[in-house]
Amino acid sequence: MPMAAHSIDPLAHFFDDIFQRDDRKPVPLIATHVDVTIRGGLGIVTTQRTFRNNEKKSIEATMTFPVPVDATLCALTANIDGRVIHAVARARDKASKAYEAAIAGGKSAILHQELLKGVHMVSVGHVRPGGQIVVTDTWTAPLSFLDETPRLRIPTTVGEIYGRSPLAPADDLVTGGAVQGATVSIACQDGSASLLNAGPTVGGRCKVTLDAPIDIVIAGWKDRKLTGVAADGRQVALDIARSPSIDASLDIDLLFDRSGSMTTHATSYSELDASKFDLAKAGLVAAVRHQFRQADRMRLWQFDDHVDYLGEAVGPDCTALVGGVGGPRGGTEIGRAFDAVLASRTSTGKPKNVVIVTDGLSWAIEPEKLAQSGMRVTGVLIGEDASEAGVGYLADLTGGQIFTAVGSDAGGAIAAAIDAARMPLRQPETVRDRPRALEVFRRGARIVATWGPKGEGHPSAAARQIGATAAMLAIPRMPEASAAKLAEAEGLVCHLTSLVLVDESGERQQELPARRRVELPIPRAATVSSARLSSDLACARAAAPASQSGEAEMRRRAKSATTYARARSVSSHDEGYLPAFLRRLGARSQPPENVDLRRLVGRIDWDADPDALRHGDFAGLSSDVVAAIARAAQLPEIVALARKLALDPAIVLIGLMAQAARGQSRSAGRLADALIGRVAAKDLDAAIAAAGL
Repeated sequence: MPMAAHSIDPLAHFFDDIFQRDDRKPVPLIATHVDVTIRGGLGIVTTQRTFRNNEKKSIEATMTFPVPVDATLCALTANIDGRVIHAVARARDKASKAYEAAIAGGKSAILHQELLKGVHMVSVGHVRPGGQIVVTDTWTAPLSFLDETPRLRIPTTVGEIYGRSPLAPADDLVTGGAVQGATVSIACQDGSASLLNAGPTVGGRCKVTLDAPIDIVIAGWKDRKLTGVAADGRQVALDIARSPSIDASLDIDLLFDRSGSMTTHATSYSELDASKFDLAKAGLVAAVRHQFRQADRMRLWQFDDHVDYLGEAVGPDCTALVGGVGGPRGGTEIGRAFDAVLASRTSTGKPKNVVIVTDGLSWAIEPEKLAQSGMRVTGVLIGEDASEAGVGYLADLTGGQIFTAVGSDAGGAIAAAIDAARMPLRQPETVRDRPRALEVFRRGARIVATWGPKGEGHPSAAARQIGATAAMLAIPRMPEASAAKLAEAEGLVCHLTSLVLVDESGERQQELPARRRVELPIPRAATVSSARLSSDLACARAAAPASQSGEAEMRRRAKSATTYARARSVSSHDEGYLPAFLRRLGARSQPPENVDLRRLVGRIDWDADPDALRHGDFAGLSSDVVAAIARAAQLPEIVALARKLALDPAIVLIGLMAQAARGQSRSAGRLADALIGRVAAKDLDAAIAAAGL
């Protein structure tokens, strides 16, 4: 699947990637346990992740991962050296500042935030050498009703996403990590739950690998009303049941994704040798044949990086229209597809009722902007590596629903979406004050939340989960100030609030933590596709052993060019401020009048060992970067600033470069604060201008 370029220097990125992968640090995530409780129509998922630092320096472990777009993350605790600490919800900026202040003070801290709807990030800062921190979070989500068997999907990874990510590179979803295992336990109070394609059971827990979603089905399910307690003490009733059938004619625009990513396998089951495209097209044909009525009308579109209108049909003729969908190709320009549909608005002026069948693997979509058009979107996601982040969020904003195909049952998911599209089009209701009653439709379920009078006694954790889930239904429909106040009171992670905790009693660390990202595994279905199609990835893996010696030689040369000993601090009276190493690398002529370091900022791995850079250990930098630092360190403005700070000019330059990288790297921002945080704005501006930053 084509990807938008993220770098103007792909060759340098390639070599950096070789060097970094040959030098990977231990993965700090060592264990994952998932406990699922099905209560009524609600799934409650508690995930326990154990982070351990097997390095000799303090680290910060970060992990960006998918969650259902309608999940309510409502609790987080950490066990640090036997102390259990509970997180509190704070406004996003305040939570981030509290976390960064804790890291700067050498304290252990946890920050859980929503980067995008459907994408969360957890940061575990200052895991001391040899230390271990266990982080436990809880989220809830309604069951999905495709047929008579309710389901719950827990996403664990995503496929390669087309387009330029809206996330900062340091926070983005990244796959390629080792495939890790997890244990899963399931308790169902209103039926019998089972885990699809589970591994062996040990001690009542199933073993799974985290390269495929955790799919749970419930047999013999019975609906019942759930009761809970809101943060303000009011009693909350939550009723989740299968949405009733609607007897109404259908008038839809249907968008069908035929991009290149749809060629990969839909599932990792060995007995299913079918692509996402094949299953989606067959499922659409079956759904149209069996679900469409005589008066139902459909306008059909297919899209990749182009959009094609295939025509309009009514009733039985829609089956033939679907047969005209062409084979997969190109990129996943979802936003362009919606724009084409909106541009074709009928003369009646009615809002568009849109159904989209896709794997969702595209950043080329702006949900907030599209939601202003007045259309309603119902989405069908195909494949184990599908992403809900864009289409799922758009569906929620427009009053639509999202359905995910489980296994090969694309037809069931599309049929459920068609039924949902029969519902009358209405804008999501606005909640002006404290919520009192609310009705929403999610994944084929009708959810009714009702707030009553205040109760007595201390609510249980289960009761608070119900209250938090009901609150999350109201928050997108409230004015921002009221929504933020409610989210903070209910202890939620959302676009307005994050969860943060700080260990005030633990051992303080004196160094800047090295940042270690936990990469998601490549989806199992994608690896199945690669193996069966003899893809470039499979060929590269097969050739890897033969190329390692060459990579090792490349690494040796890079290392030998960057053997920089620790720089010493200098006083304002020390005229020998420039280390001999930098004098040798630097230009022997007069310092250049204009030095441009901006293009080199992205060549520095700020996360690998920021504390080494802080103390002038440049062994991890390439020779051309060090040479540029050597030349720029001779600039009068840099020398003057270095004397004021009693630092080596090279270290001051690292601080300035870190300042330039602040928006792209949390570690760079911390390094800049540590080195040049007390510099007056006038002096800082002069040094930045002189260095070309």
